[in-house]
Amino acid sequence: METTGDDDMETVERETPAIRHSLLYGDVLAGVISALPASMQQITLLKMQRAVCIAFCKAVDMCLREKEWTTPYTTLGMNFCIDFAGTPITPPISLVRGITRMLFDGEIAELVVGMKEFVADRATMNIVFGEIRKYISVHDDGNTTVGDLPTGQLNVRLAEQAGMPAVVAWGMRCHSDCTSIQQNGSRILGYFSYPQTQADSTDANCLLQVYFIGALADAMHDNLADCKLQQSCLDAMRAITVGMLEEGALLQNELVQPGRYNVLNLIIDAMMTHMQDERLVLAAVYMASVYGHIIYDQGFSEHKSDIDVKKAESVVLAGMKRYYVQAPDIAKLCIMVQLHLVGSCMSEMKSIYDIMQCSLNAVQIHTHDTDLVNHMQKLYREIMRQMQCCREPQQQQHMQDYAANRGAIQLSLSSFAHFLNIAVSSGSGDVDSEETFYMLMALCEGNARVKSLIVDAQAVRILEGMRKVLNPSSYEETVFTRNLHDLKQMLFADNGASQNLSADV
Repeated sequence: METTGDDDMETVERETPAIRHSLLYGDVLAGVISALPASMQQITLLKMQRAVCIAFCKAVDMCLREKEWTTPYTTLGMNFCIDFAGTPITPPISLVRGITRMLFDGEIAELVVGMKEFVADRATMNIVFGEIRKYISVHDDGNTTVGDLPTGQLNVRLAEQAGMPAVVAWGMRCHSDCTSIQQNGSRILGYFSYPQTQADSTDANCLLQVYFIGALADAMHDNLADCKLQQSCLDAMRAITVGMLEEGALLQNELVQPGRYNVLNLIIDAMMTHMQDERLVLAAVYMASVYGHIIYDQGFSEHKSDIDVKKAESVVLAGMKRYYVQAPDIAKLCIMVQLHLVGSCMSEMKSIYDIMQCSLNAVQIHTHDTDLVNHMQKLYREIMRQMQCCREPQQQQHMQDYAANRGAIQLSLSSFAHFLNIAVSSGSGDVDSEETFYMLMALCEGNARVKSLIVDAQAVRILEGMRKVLNPSSYEETVFTRNLHDLKQMLFADNGASQNLSADV
């Protein structure tokens, strides 16, 4: 190429690099590279990237070179601008066959690079997302043999390593108004696992998890009425955060509001809109407990002002009332969410007594569910602690009477007796007595009437009998003895109760 200019311009002849990849024939990359002051390493990288992109292009129109695939509709199939609803071919067979070949030939990395090349083309991304979702879901939905499962898992890992989750999230952000891309993209993101990694260790905002959840948050906000899309977004969020929770990682502040929307508000809106869908409610309340943990337990209080506490309280309570009989897992998670709210926003909450009543009802139905009972006890103890901090002795006493009149004493004792029997029969002897004792002490602290109820229930005699089945001098027996002593001391503090107590002990 020659360029002629004024006196200060020279005639320059650009040389094409001697080494040319076979896939680069006819490409403009050589001319671009010759005009750039790039290092040899950069030139090599550009050649490789451009080569796989051309491979992607060739996979798309592969059918044009195969006579047996040629149909009268191939020309229409390659034209992404037409309305396929008016043609017998949907979607374009050439693109589908090209993507399918790359998937099943294991060309995952090449496919990911091709997706980056065509990420702005809505029709292409729509078809690619659909084929990837079908390919991955085959191995996830049980429609394959046992021998194929390791291959499917390997392909998912290869896709993760090639950066497919990031490209999928990128495509979702580029085409936020395309429902099918949002549906398929959120489904795809739910299949991957997400270790705690970040693009730049010096910038917490570069966490890939934040980017993924931002894309999902946009999809949830713009498609509130779509139950399936809300479900897939919640499933993907769970996949993104569960790894960090299991590893005990400090969940990042940016996860709460990675983009324009507060994620906890989006979760509550999804739960409220689709309350009739049990599976969605379970997914929503799980993620609400995760975000409650981030906001309230980890001290990221700056996001509290963006949350509608009254709405969250009422929606979670409605979900608990609806599902606590047939779905104890939902009841447990609802209690956890309310526990987070009580810990920081109790002054804004309006249904504390209803929450406590519903928790006791759930325990009464599922008396032998260890986690559910412990969650109920923790909730009650936190309510009492918050009332003490607010210095409201009258309200505190009213809550003690309220819970005691609704069977809190008997439920705690009977549930603990069941857990102890299981521990003894299994030979483990591993039983946690502290929550039961904390519940009883929170019930009767400063309340002579409830102390008398505990004495009338022969709680001390029952607990003494339980202590005898524990291994002497074991850790569990030591903790149990100490807590029982503290409970006795609290009961003796009231003369009216101590008279009855002395006869029982």
